[in-house]
Amino acid sequence: MISVEMKTIIINLQPQQVITKDNVTLKIDTVVYFRTVDPYKLVYKLGTNIKEIRTFIAEMAYNALRTVAGEHTFQEFLEIRGKLADAL
Repeated sequence: MISVEMKTIIINLQPQQVITKDNVTLKIDTVVYFRTVDPYKLVYKLGTNIKEIRTFIAEMAYNALRTVAGEHTFQEFLEIRGKLADAL
């Protein structure tokens, strides 16, 4: 039997430099909240090593952050900050 943590886990990521659509470099602090919904899929796809799972989640968050930043200009970051947070 394998135990899987089902509570919400918080990961405070290192500040990430991203480039906006208009080539402005931003340094963004990120916090990720995640929880396991399907323990079977978690173990089957990612294994049981919590460090590897956290690394995977962090890399996915960094990737999403860079993708969203590249689709918007700096001015849009200032104007629609809440919508961008929801998109991430």
